[in-house]
Amino acid sequence: VTNGNADRGAAIFNAGRLTLLNSTVSNSRAPVDGGGIYNTGSAQIVDSTIISNSAQYGAGLYNFGQLTVVRSTISGNRADVFGSGLENWGNTTIQNSTIAENSAAITGGGLYRSGGSVTLTNSTIVSNTATNYGAGVSGGGIVLANTIVANNIAAVNPDINGPITSQG
Repeated sequence: VTNGNADRGAAIFNAGRLTLLNSTVSNSRAPVDGGGIYNTGSAQIVDSTIISNSAQYGAGLYNFGQLTVVRSTISGNRADVFGSGLENWGNTTIQNSTIAENSAAITGGGLYRSGGSVTLTNSTIVSNTATNYGAGVSGGGIVLANTIVANNIAAVNPDINGPITSQG
């Protein structure tokens, strides 16, 4: 899915059940939320790439529902405010995935948790940027298990901003 344009969910707006397998969501633009995918339902993304999307919030993924990401890459997305790779309000589980080279104007270049829960297992968050703080992960309340958060760039707390729970 490529070159979408809508206020929310420029490439995909999901309010039901979505399974995305071996797919690429790219080059889509939402002036508000969810350049790539806006989810209020239940979404499962497996062996897929979310790349080069843009939005004010949640350029790659904007989640207000139930989201599972497995063996996927979220990369090269750009948020005008925060949550470039993912802006989360729902419940998100990310496994064996990479969040890299996303950029946000304020915070949460890789991932921004506004609410809900986020758990990352066996994943890598690297080389994301944010102008102010928390280029890797921001917003607190995030659980990391066997996850690397490194080499992110921001003026303050470049890798992690806010409290996290580490499970090894």
